[in-house]
Amino acid sequence: QTQQLCRAKSLLREALRLDPGYAPAFAELSWAEEHLGYISGSNWHPEALAASRAFADKAVSLQPHLTEGWIRGGYASANQRDLAAARQYAEAAEKTAPGAPRVQLLQAYIARREGNLKEAVALAKEALPSLDVNNDKVSAYEIMTAAYEQWDDFEGSDAVYRALIDLDPRSPFANINYAGFLVNKGRDYDRAIRYAEAALQEMDFGVGHFTLSQAYYAKAAEYVQAENFDPAEPLLKESLKHLPSNANAHYAMGVIHAARGDLDKAEKSLRAALKYEPGHVLAREALQQVQAAK
Repeated sequence: QTQQLCRAKSLLREALRLDPGYAPAFAELSWAEEHLGYISGSNWHPEALAASRAFADKAVSLQPHLTEGWIRGGYASANQRDLAAARQYAEAAEKTAPGAPRVQLLQAYIARREGNLKEAVALAKEALPSLDVNNDKVSAYEIMTAAYEQWDDFEGSDAVYRALIDLDPRSPFANINYAGFLVNKGRDYDRAIRYAEAALQEMDFGVGHFTLSQAYYAKAAEYVQAENFDPAEPLLKESLKHLPSNANAHYAMGVIHAARGDLDKAEKSLRAALKYEPGHVLAREALQQVQAAK
């Protein structure tokens, strides 16, 4: 939420103008800078992470017992992939607040980055009951989800995704992440469609339309494979409404038209599939067969 973060930065800088030695303001600036620099997945703008870490260092130089300053430095360095430094920040945070749930959460985050998934899940689970801020709870659940998915633990992942939605039923991100999981892991396309649509009701965003398109296509594909074309066609139209560049949906539509003997429409759909995905082997083979039949 860029506008709110920029407003927060402005207020924090005003606080520092009034009191240049106010360490908590530097810690909060570290948080804001990191979040403003977020791109996607595990990617941040490097200059934002460098600024975030510098603000954290300033905070603890002014107030060495400020736990939040050490925590912020830990996250910034972990996201820089400087995991040795991240551990040092976490150890310093632990000394200022032994057993604090937010320190455990940082330790879980670092362990996940290191690939120590068992340690990450254990720490996240231990911290979770005492975390009193939804954003922190979300972070704990996300750490657990990453591990469960890597372990192919469907039930564990499903429970965490549902817990995330329970925290904020209207969250577009919680709903769309669960929808994506249901498409890719659960193959529960009806529920995936429902959660993706719920996400888009809250916010119009690209990932929402992409996931909903994938859900509609995946449900349609089952009908196409069974040569039950009538229920498949409206699902494919919905898929293409949300993502006109979905090459698989165009290909499936081409298969339906070809099966019905409408070779002109089949050729049009198959050419569309190849337009968006030139390497689509099945679409190219189907197009050659259609052209030969004409």
